[in-house]
Amino acid sequence: MSSGYKFTVYNDKYTAVLTGQTVKIFRKDSKEEIARFKDLKYAYRAAFNPAKNLLVVKSTQPWFAFYCLETMSLLCKMKVKKQKNIAQDSGFCISHDGSYLLNIECNPSKDTDTLIPRVASHLVKYDCETFEEIGRFFETDTFKFLVIERHKDGYLLAGWDWSKPRDSSGIMAFFDGQAITNTYGVNHSELETISPYAEIYYQ
Repeated sequence: MSSGYKFTVYNDKYTAVLTGQTVKIFRKDSKEEIARFKDLKYAYRAAFNPAKNLLVVKSTQPWFAFYCLETMSLLCKMKVKKQKNIAQDSGFCISHDGSYLLNIECNPSKDTDTLIPRVASHLVKYDCETFEEIGRFFETDTFKFLVIERHKDGYLLAGWDWSKPRDSSGIMAFFDGQAITNTYGVNHSELETISPYAEIYYQ
């Protein structure tokens, strides 16, 4: 990403702007900057907890930082445990009730049939109070998910299914909190509108 890249996320009270090396927090109404943090490098993803005064920031290195919005202070830094020198630039989201977050974590695929090594992913669940891992889902070499979003009573995932032919490998999947219950195919151009990383992983 270029040095000028910024990511912005907001809720009803605050706006957070990430520049990669810095997290800036502004009051949404007055646009006054009220806090600035430099705890992570290459941090371009963030989300406000919908039920707590908590901002979660993700780096590609791969670290999370949890910030208390009441005291405007760092609560905890957490490192992704099982990554293997792969950039952790896929998405994450916080649950509907704010009690946990779901993070897409990436590792090299065991698929050796491609010139460029593919990346596989699984979903890891972390408690938003203790910041401990409390679940791990579909640790296979089949999926490379890029995006996860809350949707109705579950979550939507978008990415690739490497078990399918190249021209039909794009998928959307519904995760109910325990398993993927439904999938449907999407083409390459549709996936690019969902995630700017689609072109990188379409190898």
